[in-house]
Amino acid sequence: MKRSYWSFLALLVLFTTACNTYNEEHSLEVRTHISEDLKDQFKSKGRLFLFVNTQSSSQLYNQTWPNGNNHIFALNIDNWADGHTFPLDGLADFVKTSDMKLSDMEPGTYFVQVLWDQDMEESRINVPGNLVSEVMEVDLHKEVRVDLPITKVIPPR
Repeated sequence: MKRSYWSFLALLVLFTTACNTYNEEHSLEVRTHISEDLKDQFKSKGRLFLFVNTQSSSQLYNQTWPNGNNHIFALNIDNWADGHTFPLDGLADFVKTSDMKLSDMEPGTYFVQVLWDQDMEESRINVPGNLVSEVMEVDLHKEVRVDLPITKVIPPR
């Protein structure tokens, strides 16, 4: 009788732990802004891209073909106020290349990059003059908020 009680108790603990682990939220919020050095090159109308990838790359914005590792989120913005920090999170109404939600991600290591597409004449995003952040590695095991400023200009070809 005692043995079955302890076996039942052990199973109950394992089940409860498994359920709690499954229900943990793994969400990502990326807060971005235009760095002071780029204010004179910044245009307030454009499209803000967030690239999330499970594989490292020097520039994630060059990997636009959707696949299982690469996820692209985008927002059209008509008037991004100078100096305003923009949150990219699970509440944003993204156009995206996958069903992945920033509010419900698998735990693991991700690489993220932000791009401000302010060139309204070319349809490609890797156009000289668009603004981009560094690539940041993010270890996602709970809710994570990172600050990722846009600090570079895509150079001329």
